[in-house]
Amino acid sequence: MYELILFVFAIFSMLIYIYLRWNFNYWQKRGIRGPKPAILVGNFIKSARGEVNYMDELNEIYLKYKNSEKFVGIFSSRNPRLFILDPEIVRQILRTNFSNFYNNESSKWSIPHIDLLRMQSPFVSVGKTWKEKRREIVTALTGNRIRSSYPAMQEIAHKLSDLLRAHDGKDIDAKESSIPKKICYNLNVTKQGFSVKNNKDNKISIHGKIIFITNSNFYFLFILETLRLFPVNPTFTKICTTPTTLENSDGRTIELKQGDIVHISAYSFHKDKEFFEKPEEFMPERFDPEIGGYRKYRDRGVFLPFSDGPRMCLGMKLGLLETKIAVAKIVQNFKINFSSSTRMDNRCDPKKIASFLDGGIRLQFEGFK
Repeated sequence: MYELILFVFAIFSMLIYIYLRWNFNYWQKRGIRGPKPAILVGNFIKSARGEVNYMDELNEIYLKYKNSEKFVGIFSSRNPRLFILDPEIVRQILRTNFSNFYNNESSKWSIPHIDLLRMQSPFVSVGKTWKEKRREIVTALTGNRIRSSYPAMQEIAHKLSDLLRAHDGKDIDAKESSIPKKICYNLNVTKQGFSVKNNKDNKISIHGKIIFITNSNFYFLFILETLRLFPVNPTFTKICTTPTTLENSDGRTIELKQGDIVHISAYSFHKDKEFFEKPEEFMPERFDPEIGGYRKYRDRGVFLPFSDGPRMCLGMKLGLLETKIAVAKIVQNFKINFSSSTRMDNRCDPKKIASFLDGGIRLQFEGFK
């Protein structure tokens, strides 16, 4: 009996092993190179251990292959994805051939008849529903509507300034603020400008590094450089909805099938010295309109803080405006110093997927007398 149990256990273990490795030749048999995956974690061993951020491990793959391949095959757990390394192909996927990559992978993470509310989001919804939701949101975010919310943004930014003044000179985390939970700037703007009810118990979120700028026209170059270093959506995945042929560096082609997933890393492009000089340094002047501005990067497909194409972030203009107003109000009223505990190397927190600075952005706000 004991031998039979061991035999069954051995067979069961072998079947699990085979199942976990079953997909690992998915790209190889289609002639696509890529790093060797591991059971359970795929190509993200170090991030699974909490050693580095997921985006940094993905960036290591990007740096290893970008000079020889336009795309490589990777695995998230046992799920295959085609990691796009070439910005021109990214432009094709997000813009030119958008109809072939219509849906975001996030749509596969929900069950439509159960997650009814989530499936209404334009980031998640698919097909006809996505078009309808996109139209609704675009209507609510016209230039006139955004401009009409400007007084409310100013009023709330003023309250934010008052709250910071109450913590004058104290060391606080500007990302996950230790300020009392009285105001959430972004959500209050939405409440005031678009009449959306809001939970009164929220945190303040001040995004990005804050520096002194004397030229008001420089603000735009500044919320852009911050977005380059810490993009809102550092990586994103699209579903192939129509069979599509992509050509690699050596002329080899791959026919993507319906349902194949393509993976794009804005984070990797933003950190690539081939596209951005001294990519780890904060240099807002790189976006100066006199030398081409941000469009020269966007048109190359290497500046993607809000994605690109028809499914790019619909709230981009609103988000940028409310952040500019908040930053303008803060720099007018405070001297801002880095805490000695704030790191300067832009290393992302390995325990989080999004682009959060490891250890937080600890600042001291010193009000002008």
